[in-house]
Amino acid sequence: MRSIFCIMKQIHFFIVGLCLIAVVQVIGATEKWGRMSAPFAAFEKYLEAVAKAQKPDDLSPFITADKKERQKTIPIEEVLKEFAVIKAYSPAIEVLYYQTKLRGALAVLTLEGIDLNKNVPATWIVNMVDEPTGWKFRSMDVRLKRDPIQLKVREWTIGKDLTPVQAMLKHYDKKTITLVHGDMQLLEVPFKELSEADLRYIVEYERSVELHVKEARARLTEKAQAAGLLPEK
Repeated sequence: MRSIFCIMKQIHFFIVGLCLIAVVQVIGATEKWGRMSAPFAAFEKYLEAVAKAQKPDDLSPFITADKKERQKTIPIEEVLKEFAVIKAYSPAIEVLYYQTKLRGALAVLTLEGIDLNKNVPATWIVNMVDEPTGWKFRSMDVRLKRDPIQLKVREWTIGKDLTPVQAMLKHYDKKTITLVHGDMQLLEVPFKELSEADLRYIVEYERSVELHVKEARARLTEKAQAAGLLPEK
């Protein structure tokens, strides 16, 4: 009986030990996930701050210490110019998939989604730094994945005399289109000055771009679901 008691006691301690190991592993995984997701959350707050910022100092709580130190070493005119560029080119991002790679205090985010300003699939590489007050924004690089039709140069026939112009369509609204021609020169043309062939091309262009974005959104959503970033449908 005594030997059976000893065996049961050993089994008890063994099970308790396994439970403790499991708890430690869960806690470790939770801490790791928190550290992996925190840079992304901080980047989202940075983008929100950019959208609301009225002056360079409004971004100070969200950027790295080295960026703030650099601002002190350059003329205020340069600081204001950089701030204007940040405001003008801040992306409206629909993030559909992301990865975080930790390298010590540096987190490299790879975000894949849609640039809503340009209606183009894109990848953003974002560098965030873990500082005593939290994760801070350092830099960002974007790689647009345009539909081939968005890079196509074709002949446009413009005006009453239908002057031929070799150009690429850059932008259009309800009244005007903007073409890029020659040495990256911009040419604005009212819709009423376009030929029938040009108008048909714009319809084709719009359909192709929308399909390109739709396919990218579906692919990235599936990729995110496979990675456990989105619930299964």
